[in-house]
Amino acid sequence: MTQHEDRVNRLVGRLSPGAAPIQPASEAIPAALPAERFTLYLPGDLAQKLDLEARRLNYEFGSVSRSRLAMELLKEGMEHLEVVGARLKDKGGSGEGRLRR
Repeated sequence: MTQHEDRVNRLVGRLSPGAAPIQPASEAIPAALPAERFTLYLPGDLAQKLDLEARRLNYEFGSVSRSRLAMELLKEGMEHLEVVGARLKDKGGSGEGRLRR
């Protein structure tokens, strides 16, 4: 069975009489460490790309929020800081990502 057929069957199953209640999203996500609110300002195109990719992954896998995607991207980036550092060094002091007052 393809992923598409599997998804269709699950959706149809939710609508059938006597179907099990839908599990709330808060119970579907495993307990994680306490989260802290942290605001980042991103260029519009990057924010849009993050949003679109989170929507695509949520459709494909379910339970993928922008925050969860950003967390996974940050974790992956932290594991490869030498690559990130090299890219930052190459860009120099271009001021990209800095707040302008």
